[in-house]
Amino acid sequence: MGFRVINEPTVRHFQHHQSGLFPGQSPAFAISICGLAEVPAFHDRAVTHLLSIHGHQLDRPPTPRWIDAGHHYTLQFDDVERSSQDRVAPAHEDVEQILQIGRNLVNQSLVLPVHLLIHCQAGISRSTAAALAILMQVYGPGREEDAVRHLFRIRPQARPHQRIVLVTDLLLGCRGQLVAAVAWA
Repeated sequence: MGFRVINEPTVRHFQHHQSGLFPGQSPAFAISICGLAEVPAFHDRAVTHLLSIHGHQLDRPPTPRWIDAGHHYTLQFDDVERSSQDRVAPAHEDVEQILQIGRNLVNQSLVLPVHLLIHCQAGISRSTAAALAILMQVYGPGREEDAVRHLFRIRPQARPHQRIVLVTDLLLGCRGQLVAAVAWA
C-alpha cells in the first residue's frame, strides 16, 4: 500500500494508491481538508466530492458550482464534546455516516479517481477528525500512529475532535489505540 502527500503552496492533500490490493485496477483516492473560507481555493484541484460539517443551527452551505450536487454530503453538529440546550455534539450515527461515505468513496475509487474535500468552519477539529476516521478505515486497526501521522501531513494544524476520534476508535475496533495516538501527536 503506497501513500503520497502532495504539497502545494497553501494546500495539502492525501493520495492513496493501492496497487496490488485490487488486481487489475489502478485506484486513486485523495482527501483534502480545509476551513469554510478555503473551499473556493479548491475549484481547480480536481475535487470530486465534498463533505461539509457545520453547526446544527446553520443553513446548509451552498454546493460550489464545480461539485455535482449529488456528491455534496452534509453533516450538522457543533464543535462541542457534549450536547447542551443550544449545542449539538456529534452522535454515534454521525461517525457511522462519515465511515460509510469513506467506504463508498474508497470503493468508487476502484473505478474512477476520487478526491474528497472535507471542511468544517475552521478546518481544525471536526473536519480533521472526519478525515482521520476515513484514513483509519484505509489503514486498518494496528496502524493508528500511521493514520495520525498521515493526518498531520495533510493538515499540520489539525486538532481532531475528541468525541469523533473516540467513536471512530470504538467502531473500527482500535481498542483505545487511535485515541492514544491522537493524544500523543
